[in-house]
Amino acid sequence: MSLLTPRALRLVSTTTIAAQLVTRLSRARPQTQEISVFQRTVREVSTKAPNMTTSIPPASLGARADVAKEIQSRLLPEYDLVHMCLSPDSAIAELPGLCAGGASAASVVSSSGLGSNVSRPYAERRVPRGIIFGGGIGEEDVARVMDAVHKGAPGIKAVRVTRDAILATGAQRPSPEIITQILRDKLGTMVEKGEL
Repeated sequence: MSLLTPRALRLVSTTTIAAQLVTRLSRARPQTQEISVFQRTVREVSTKAPNMTTSIPPASLGARADVAKEIQSRLLPEYDLVHMCLSPDSAIAELPGLCAGGASAASVVSSSGLGSNVSRPYAERRVPRGIIFGGGIGEEDVARVMDAVHKGAPGIKAVRVTRDAILATGAQRPSPEIITQILRDKLGTMVEKGEL
């Protein structure tokens, strides 16, 4: 014989079931935890790291290493500057083999030591789909480099940052921010057209 009425018994049993459910849910819910400075840094770096399956890999030729590095970091994660040359002669020596792909691309060493391919094993090096030319590179040098590249990789496109494009933004002088803005616009247009 129960001391509880049938109604009280139902109330107690449903309350017990509800209490059990709440207990299960609270245990199943992921617990938030503090992350270390190291874990936070890894997360931040990984969100800016180039994604080898989605980022577009151009190479570049410019006059200044400091500007090239700054632009490289500002173009991530959409564009991964894989190889950077600092003189037309080094570009003519390095970019044709790299842009042609295959075994010749894997063996190309960056004379500047710049670009994401520098830190990759040979088998994981990426082949550029275009070449970015800085404003300090003359038309003649652009033509020489592209002629050399097109012998082995005719589909490679050139992207130029000209002084006129910089002035059109309202800037008086080039800066990594302005150059990156111009490059993003030009590269984005090329991607939309299927050229890159």
